[in-house]
Amino acid sequence: MSRRPSLKTGVVLIGVVLFSVLAAFLLMRGYDQSWTGFGAYVGADGKTVPPKRLWDWLSLLIVPFFLACAVWALNDSRKRSEARTENDRQRQKSLDDYFEWTSSLILAGHLDDLEKAEQARRLARTRTLTVLQTLDADRKAQVLQFLYEAEMLRAPPKITLVGADFSYGSFDEATLANAEVRGAYFNGATLRGANLRDADLRGCDFTGA
Repeated sequence: MSRRPSLKTGVVLIGVVLFSVLAAFLLMRGYDQSWTGFGAYVGADGKTVPPKRLWDWLSLLIVPFFLACAVWALNDSRKRSEARTENDRQRQKSLDDYFEWTSSLILAGHLDDLEKAEQARRLARTRTLTVLQTLDADRKAQVLQFLYEAEMLRAPPKITLVGADFSYGSFDEATLANAEVRGAYFNGATLRGANLRDADLRGCDFTGA
């Protein structure tokens, strides 16, 4: 996989070199042909027109060059914007699907059923940890607040969050009173004004928070 970009780059460089050599050859030959207008020639008014010099070529090429660069930059910017939009759409879909799936699990009582609770809680934990890996910081905070509001985190929690990644999430003004969120990662997160009264956060990583 790592060789493909190098191979592609090498092919492009070889193509550029060959094109440059061919263009230089044709340019030099063009000065020997009067019809090209590269070399000196006598105009219709009988005056001698001097050969094309470096500045003449720059004048001819500089505008197309900058236009090509501008088109490339705009196209690249558009592609990046579309990629960001698509990534954001995918993250929102993942979050919506998670909310829908977890809500149906809660409403069906599977997390409370004595026979099904253990398996359902394992599935809910696995899905929670998985979706957190795909979400951005703001949506990670939404997941934690959702679980808290659904009373999934009150001790003993119905969904344990050991190893959950809430890094760089914004939990300003969040309410997690009496919640049990052990062993989660809050690296770089913000918790200004958050209500953490009697919350069990043992083992959590708050590096840079």
